[in-house]
Amino acid sequence: MANVELRKLSKKELVRLIRLQAERAERLDAALAELEEVLREDNIAIDSAGSLPLAAKSLEAIFEEAEESVREYLDNIQRQNDSREVMIEKAEAESRIIARKMIDESEERCREREMKTKKEIEELWAQLRGSIPSDKGSYQ
Repeated sequence: MANVELRKLSKKELVRLIRLQAERAERLDAALAELEEVLREDNIAIDSAGSLPLAAKSLEAIFEEAEESVREYLDNIQRQNDSREVMIEKAEAESRIIARKMIDESEERCREREMKTKKEIEELWAQLRGSIPSDKGSYQ
């Protein structure tokens, strides 16, 4: 409104106009506060968006380190298993050699006992034949 028009208004109308302007100012202040809150939330979202990629990158590095640790652990286990398998194979080979040697020694002792027993039997037969009279008629 122009100054001339305002001068023509009564005090009551001026007070009403001031009250309307005050109400309008309050509504605008409330709207401004609302918009400032939205802007603050957007800024937080923008700030968070900036830190989310950084956080994701940090997590990615952590997961890569964890995967590398798991790979190293599994490699160590595989090496230990391979080493154990070699040790087991070596022990089995040594056990076979020892077992073969024991079997050979046992077989040799058995042959020696068998030969000794045969010799004793032959000697006993020889003694037995020697004690039997050769003349069949001497028993009658």
